[in-house]
Amino acid sequence: MSGTESYSSEVRDFDYTDIFPQCNEEYNDAKRRYDNFYTSRLGHGCRGFCVQVAGSKPWTSLNADCLELGKYLYHINYNSSIEKKRSCKYLFYKLLLEKNYKKLNCESVSLCFNNMKTHLEKELYLKSKSYNCSNHFNNLDVKAYGVFDILDHLYNYIYKIKNSGRICHNSERVSCDGYINTLKSCEYKDGENFKKLLKIIEAEYEKLCPKTVVPIDVKHDTLHHNSMTETDAETELKITEFGSSSKALKPEVRPFIGIIKLPEASQHKLKSEDISTGSVNGISTSTIVLMPYTTYCVLLQKSVKKSKRLLNKDNKEYINLKNSYEKSYKNITDYNYQFMYSSVDS
Repeated sequence: MSGTESYSSEVRDFDYTDIFPQCNEEYNDAKRRYDNFYTSRLGHGCRGFCVQVAGSKPWTSLNADCLELGKYLYHINYNSSIEKKRSCKYLFYKLLLEKNYKKLNCESVSLCFNNMKTHLEKELYLKSKSYNCSNHFNNLDVKAYGVFDILDHLYNYIYKIKNSGRICHNSERVSCDGYINTLKSCEYKDGENFKKLLKIIEAEYEKLCPKTVVPIDVKHDTLHHNSMTETDAETELKITEFGSSSKALKPEVRPFIGIIKLPEASQHKLKSEDISTGSVNGISTSTIVLMPYTTYCVLLQKSVKKSKRLLNKDNKEYINLKNSYEKSYKNITDYNYQFMYSSVDS
């Protein structure tokens, strides 16, 4: 097969009800099911793939994603019950995200896929001549990968909440609300299939996260939801701006797809080496400046003052006791001296 796929450049109805939520659930299941399965073979294969397609760029984050993609590819190859065309379609967009966000040295997604498959076959993680998903990579809407990314993260939240057996946290509600609102305003919003998919998502979401029972998490309230820990970070996306559909795709500088600004968190991993320490220094300085005005500091100051008073009091009692002892000792010494002197005289 040639290294160039035939993609559609026009905006068309987004009909991915065949891959959501089924393929997202399969992907997350595969990550857990094959977590300790042939890990050394998978690891060696992914390292070879990453070195080949990342070049001199840091490939640590790419390697982590390759491990997940490899598990899913293993799942596609060794499970006859799944519909392979649908699963390969999902894998195509996962690889397209990696290629565009991390600027991999592949002319096409098909070449990226074949490179990864070759390395995994070489390490005997996949059987020789494993299933070739690239046969299903033609005629896919390349412009839709920004929408796919948002949908995928949204279903990651839904998957996590469903499998944890709990209701959603306030931070999750904030994030998911943002994703859904963004999808409602994207360039695919008027398509019948896309509207159908949104209705399915909203129904599932409201069943898991009814607004009346969402717990208020002090650490993750609406005002501070950007400071989520990584347990919920499995990558928090921030979608706050929109761009014109005429914007050129620039993965290294906040890429835009249609009127959707691609999530910053997906690109954040690429620029970790460029992050300034200024924010950390600013936080430290602010903490020092504001320290005297915090409730904790007030309580601490009261405790210190009380301790000082006790120490002063104990010190005064010690001095008095010491003076009393010295006075008694002096009296006894003087008496003994006088007694000895009188004895000598007699």
